[in-house]
Amino acid sequence: MTISTTESRISYNGNGVATVFAFPYRFLANADLVVVEVSSTGVETLKALTTDYTLTGAGDDAGGSVTMLVAPASGTRLIIYRDTGITQETDYISGDPFPAETHERALDRLTMIAQEIGSDADRSIKVPVGDSSSLTTVLPAAANRLDKFIVFDSVTGETELYTVTQTQVASAVAAAYAAGSTADAVTFLQAGTGAESRSVQSKLREWVSITDFGALGAGNDATIFQEAIDAVKGTGNSLFIPPNTTIALGATGVTIDAGVTIIGANRDRCFITWTGTTMVAVTVTTPDSCQFQNLYFAGPVSCTNGAAISLSGSGGVANSFSKVNNCRFSNAYRHLYAPDAYAWEFTGNYVASAVNAGVYVGNTTTVDDGDSVIERNLFSGMGAASASVWQVSSGGLRVINNKMNGGLYGYYLQLASAAVTSILVIAGNSIENQTHSGIVLNNSAGGGAGFSQVIIMGNQLAYQPTPINCLDPDAFNTAMVVIGNVIVAASGATTTAGITVTAPPRTVVANNVIYGSGTTVEGILIGSASTDCRVSDNVITGCVTNVNNGGSSGDVASAASIYLTPAAEVFTITGTMNITSISAASAVESRVVTLIFQGILTFTDGNNLKLAGDFVTTADDTITLACNGTNWYEIARSAN
Repeated sequence: MTISTTESRISYNGNGVATVFAFPYRFLANADLVVVEVSSTGVETLKALTTDYTLTGAGDDAGGSVTMLVAPASGTRLIIYRDTGITQETDYISGDPFPAETHERALDRLTMIAQEIGSDADRSIKVPVGDSSSLTTVLPAAANRLDKFIVFDSVTGETELYTVTQTQVASAVAAAYAAGSTADAVTFLQAGTGAESRSVQSKLREWVSITDFGALGAGNDATIFQEAIDAVKGTGNSLFIPPNTTIALGATGVTIDAGVTIIGANRDRCFITWTGTTMVAVTVTTPDSCQFQNLYFAGPVSCTNGAAISLSGSGGVANSFSKVNNCRFSNAYRHLYAPDAYAWEFTGNYVASAVNAGVYVGNTTTVDDGDSVIERNLFSGMGAASASVWQVSSGGLRVINNKMNGGLYGYYLQLASAAVTSILVIAGNSIENQTHSGIVLNNSAGGGAGFSQVIIMGNQLAYQPTPINCLDPDAFNTAMVVIGNVIVAASGATTTAGITVTAPPRTVVANNVIYGSGTTVEGILIGSASTDCRVSDNVITGCVTNVNNGGSSGDVASAASIYLTPAAEVFTITGTMNITSISAASAVESRVVTLIFQGILTFTDGNNLKLAGDFVTTADDTITLACNGTNWYEIARSAN
C-alpha cells in the first residue's frame, strides 16, 4: 500500500477514566510502537508492552490502538509514536518471480524510517537555511568540553568554548552571595499571568526589617531602631519587627518626624522596652499619619511621667490620622499620649498598668478638632490614680465597645481652660471596679471651657461609688443624653448615686436600669440648677431615693407662680395659696406632670394654664398637665 500521511506520533491528555487510545497510522510490528507518559511536572516515563499496556493493529493499514492497564491521571499526557527498527529483512532469490507485495512492504518500511528520522530532526536544534554552508557546528571533543560553557562567536556565530569555566563561575557566585551583593543580579518572577521579572533586591526592599540594621541586644538598640525608622520614614514603606524580637531602648527614646508604619509579627512576641521613668519611648513630631501594629510596649514599673507613644505634630499643625492597632501596653505613665492630634484611631489594644492614663486625648493646636476613635480595647489593672481614657480637649471623640476594669476612673473629662468643643459618644462599653467613678464629666479648670452634644448610651457600669457623674460646676455641658445604661452600684456607705447630673441644661436621662445596693443614696440625682431636664422610664431598685430632683422630695409650696423642677413627673403641692401660672423655667415641650394637692386652693385657668375652667382643690385632688414648651394644657383632673 502507499504511505499517505507524514505523521508518526499522536498525543492524548489523561483524564483518569479513558484507557483506550487509537494510533491511526500504520505500524508493522508491536515492537515498532513506543508509549510514553508525561506527568504534570514534565517527567517522562517509558511504558512497557504487556506490563503497562496491550496493543492491537500491527500491520493494519488503519493502524491500531493502545489499551492502558491503568487509566492515565488527569494532568498527564500520553504520547504514542512509531520507532521502526532500521533493518533490511527482505531477501530476493535469484531466478524467482518478482515479489511485488514483499517489495512494497520493504519500501513502506524505508518510508516509515525516513518519517521517524524527520520527526527527530524537527525537534533538534538546527542552523537556519540562510547561514553559510561552511559554518562549523561540530562540538569540540569531549576532553576539550570538560567544565566549559559552549557559546557562539560574536562575529561568525560558530560554536566555541568560553574561556571561563563552570567552576570559576560557581566560585564567583558563591563569593558574591557571601558578600551579600548579588540581589540586584538575581531576578524574581511572581506567579501569575502578566507577572514581570524584577531583581531580588527590589523585591526584598518592599519591607524593611529592624534586623537589617544590626544585631539587637548589644546596648545600642535605640540607635538601630532610629536608623531603621529613618530609612522608611516618608517613603510609604513599612518597618517590620520579626517575632521574638526585643528592642531595648534603655533611657533613650526614638523620634518619628515623617510618616512611618511599624508592624510587628505578633503583639506578644515583638517587644519595645525602656527604662527611663519620665521618657517617651516613641515620639511622633509630624502631622503625617503614622501606624503602629502588633507591638508590645513595656515600660518600667514606676513611671512618673512620659508615655509609650506620643502624637504631637509640628510647626503648629497637629498630627492626624495615625493608628495604633492590636498592640499591648504595660507599665507606662501614659500609654497613648495625644496632646496635639486628631482623627486618630486606637483600636483592638490591650492596655494594662497605666499610672495616669491609658489614653490621653487633647489637641493644643485646635481644641475642637477631634473625630478620634477609641474602640474594642481592653483596659485592665489600671493604676490607682489613673483613668482608662483621660480627655482635656479635642471633641468628636467616640469611646465605644471597650472594656475598662480598675483604676480611679473609666472615662474622665476635665476640660482644659478655654477648651470649647463638642460631640462625645460613650457607647457600648463595660466599665467596672473603678474606685471613684465609671464616667466623669468635669470642668474644674473653668476659664470659659464648654462642651455639648454628649451621648452616654448602652454602657454597663458596675461597682463604682458614682457610676455616671456629671459634676458640671458651671453648667459647661449644654446638651446631654444618658440613655439605656445598666448600672450596678457599689455597696457600702460611700455609694452616692447611680447617675449624677449637677447643673447641665437640656439633659435627658431615660431608659436606664439601676440596681442599688440598698445603701445607695439615690438612683438618679438631678441638681437644682438643671433646666430643660427630662427623667423618664428608668428602672431603679435598691436605692434610698430613686430620683432626687434637685435636692427636693418633690414637695412644692403653693404660690402665684410655682416652679416644677425638671426631672420629676409627680409633685405634691403644699399650702393653700392660689396658683395662677407655672414658671417658664419649668416648661419643656412634651413634658407631662401630675400635681397632687394637699389643701384647699384655686388652680386658676389663665396665663400659661389652659384648663377646663378653674380647679378648686381639696386634699388628695390631682390634675395632669402637658406642656407645649410655653403653655400647660389640662389632660385630666380628679376630685378624690
